[in-house]
Amino acid sequence: MTPFGPVPEPPPAAPIDIPVPEVPAANFQTIGQQIGLGIQQAEAVAKAAPAWFDWIGDLIGKIVGSLLALVLAIIAKLMQIINVAWATADVALPVVTEMRMLLAGLR
Repeated sequence: MTPFGPVPEPPPAAPIDIPVPEVPAANFQTIGQQIGLGIQQAEAVAKAAPAWFDWIGDLIGKIVGSLLALVLAIIAKLMQIINVAWATADVALPVVTEMRMLLAGLR
């Protein structure tokens, strides 16, 4: 649409009688009974699990922790290398500038 074109027609008006789906009222007693049943089922499953399942979480935690420590050590080493390079560049910059001036004077 351009400002020089014809004015478009306005959109049609919304219908006055908008249909609304019928939603039954909430039955809180049924909801509470279902929550209680779910809690009982979860407790039964938790009690039925063998005792040797406990160490799986510990093992996974140790593996993830070791991998994160390895990544952290690699990142720290890279940062150390970058820091040494920047520190050396700050010290060497006046020397490089002086060498350039000497070389420029020899031309």
